Amino acid sequence: MLAPVMLAPSDAANRLTSARNWLSALTLPGPARMAVSTVIDAIAGGDRSAIAEPLRRLSGIVEPQLDRGSLSELEDLADDLANGPSRPGTD
Repeated sequence: MLAPVMLAPSDAANRLTSARNWLSALTLPGPARMAVSTVIDAIAGGDRSAIAEPLRRLSGIVEPQLDRGSLSELEDLADDLANGPSRPGTD
């Protein structure tokens, strides 16, 4: 979703399917599972800026389990997604 790593649509679709399968195999509390699923769905939509808010919600839910550095990386990613071009290839 962010340069320099841009995936072909077919590769992105395969990764999203794999991510959904991975998520189904995990034992997670309901709110965390829903938040991850929402992020995956937002990624599937292909609009980078639309991923930022679900990612921020996920960060808030998993905050007690993550260290400050990990949370900072998620916040930076959300900021990059929110402030970058909406669609891949429109830089």
